[in-house]
Amino acid sequence: METVKRAWQGGPLRNFSTAPKANWSRHDEDRLFWGPYVCDHCQRSVNGIYEPKPGIGDGRKWLCSECRNALRPKEARPEGFTR
Repeated sequence: METVKRAWQGGPLRNFSTAPKANWSRHDEDRLFWGPYVCDHCQRSVNGIYEPKPGIGDGRKWLCSECRNALRPKEARPEGFTR
């Protein structure tokens, strides 16, 4: 059975399974196998995740690169700056 839960309190979401799966690691503490991370925003399984940063999203979510870039504030350009 597969479930999604936090890897630790305040940590990123991860896929966990009671049965072994290809390329999943053993998490001995819970006798579970852990798989890919899950983005807090889009809820998709992803290979990598970014630590929460103030000013991006609500500052508490672990985000994939797509969501991080979409939620990042746009930089203001100085007046007269064209590039």
